[in-house]
Amino acid sequence: SVLTMMIMRVAAAALLSIMVFEVPVAATEVTVLDGSGTTNPSKFFWEVISLFEARAKPPVKMTYRAVGSGTGQYEFIGSANNFLPISQDFGSGDIPIGASDYKALKDAGHEIIHFPFQMGAMSIFHNVPGMPKSGAGALNLTACVLAKIFKRDIKTWDDSEIKALNPKLSVP
Repeated sequence: SVLTMMIMRVAAAALLSIMVFEVPVAATEVTVLDGSGTTNPSKFFWEVISLFEARAKPPVKMTYRAVGSGTGQYEFIGSANNFLPISQDFGSGDIPIGASDYKALKDAGHEIIHFPFQMGAMSIFHNVPGMPKSGAGALNLTACVLAKIFKRDIKTWDDSEIKALNPKLSVP
């Protein structure tokens, strides 16, 4: 939508205004930066890349492949490549790099920086037998209950907190 594009342009401009790259290259040499990872922010990345390439001095050529978080992390961590990124300068993921991979990168002499840059909506799907997917009688969950499900503090549909929100819920 037009509003989404306007928001993306404002966010991209804001991001560009704080990004500073000092790359010691000759004036005619182009710096190439390649990235890959999660698909969620790919349109955002492509918009930022377009703006960044247009404004960068010295010139920069950037690419981003939306291949999924797992593939992006695999390529960035490079465990199969002596802990050197596989054709990648930056990555993006829905979850941070795990502690063991982070330690392996540090032990191999590589410093990485994690920083959050985008938030997005997420849909929750369920398969509770006999319960409508939406509308009247559909499953009700609060943000706190949902967080407990993701933390695995709540593991079954008949948990007392879920039952309190869904008194007519009948599960095996």
